[in-house]
Amino acid sequence: MPSILVCTIAFVICSAGFFMLGMPFVNTERDPSRSTSILHAPVVGFGLFAATSTLVQILTGNSSISVFLASSIIISISYKFYSFDATRIRIQLKHYAPPITASLVLVLITSLCLTLKTSGDLIGYADPILDHGKIAIINSIIREGTPPINPFTTGEGQAGQMRYYYLWYSTAAIIAQAGGLSAWEGDIVMTAFTAFSSLLCMMGFAARLSDDRIQARRAAYWILALSLAGSAFPALYVVFGHEAVR
Repeated sequence: MPSILVCTIAFVICSAGFFMLGMPFVNTERDPSRSTSILHAPVVGFGLFAATSTLVQILTGNSSISVFLASSIIISISYKFYSFDATRIRIQLKHYAPPITASLVLVLITSLCLTLKTSGDLIGYADPILDHGKIAIINSIIREGTPPINPFTTGEGQAGQMRYYYLWYSTAAIIAQAGGLSAWEGDIVMTAFTAFSSLLCMMGFAARLSDDRIQARRAAYWILALSLAGSAFPALYVVFGHEAVR
């Protein structure tokens, strides 16, 4: 079974790592008080890492090397052509810390739906797990490398074909291998990060459309509130039960 503690630690490490990788590329706003780069950095960092690490993994076949080389390449490029301004980060973090923290809590709660539930001798799972045949794909990449082999379309002895969406699966597999996690734990970590970074990115877009800093933070809270329309129900079912929520 997946360990909630291990998944949480891996999620925090990945989120921080992707933020550090992406921040130099988006931290270009001249007025730091109007900048929303802190909200877009995780998505950009993930995109850069996914493309670079997947390429390195295809060439080397080693996930640990992929993590190290991909991070080194991105950091080298970023610090060669871009700047990492700690002052701007502190200003933005101070302003957007409340909605970021609220997003983090929401994501961690809803991610519980991807773990098994036990009650005596019974084992159950929430509805979202039905979407996670992704675990099998991640496991396939861990065993056979990137790109995975599709048994329904790939003939015997043929190599798998690369598709853009395999970047997500490949990143999950790389994180799982490098961190000693299972495919299921890798899926939970990447699903949580995807939800977290997507929320932050949408908050950033909403904040950019606002007239001032106060309205920008309000817009970020509106994005968080609107996200509750669907994502919170599975978590409420787990905590309170179907009958109570209905």
